Amino acid sequence: MINAGFEVFSCYPYAKAPMSEIAAAGGVSKSLLFHYFDNKLGLYLFLWETALGEIARSTQVFNVVEADDLFELLRRATAAKCRVMRTHPRLFAFATRAYYEEQPDVKAAIGVRVEAALSNAAAMVARMGDAGLRDGVSAEDIYDDFILLSEGYMAQRYRAGRIDVDEIEHDFGTIIMRWRAALARERA
Repeated sequence: MINAGFEVFSCYPYAKAPMSEIAAAGGVSKSLLFHYFDNKLGLYLFLWETALGEIARSTQVFNVVEADDLFELLRRATAAKCRVMRTHPRLFAFATRAYYEEQPDVKAAIGVRVEAALSNAAAMVARMGDAGLRDGVSAEDIYDDFILLSEGYMAQRYRAGRIDVDEIEHDFGTIIMRWRAALARERA
């Protein structure tokens, strides 16, 4: 049922995702689906929490929090997300669609978690400070730029139907190396 939910919700906006299709893909009756989840929103939020948990586990595997500089943190975070995309492609597709969901109930329910995750990441970047960066360059600004770049890049990929994880990881790796070369303080 869980994989079926990821599949269907990754293909449709929340309002248009049919519970009957999720039940059929999961090999259960619609009534059994509603036995486990009171309603569509309950299933959606369960899937959202499952996706966040898998992304958090991958972040731990790549020791993202232990990164010693901003560019290494970005590289590890990219590797962690690419791992999830490789091992659970529909989960990541669902999480991406959910992130942009406009249905008010869904947006309100997941918005709290999105803001908390972004806040935690920003706090981690702030703790790193600007050490190792050229004068006038802020770690927070680089991180904010990276978020914008990531959102635009991934939205473009999903719209084009071109999700090649190796290519995505390579492209982000190249961007991070370019930023390091341009924005890191030169070593003496």
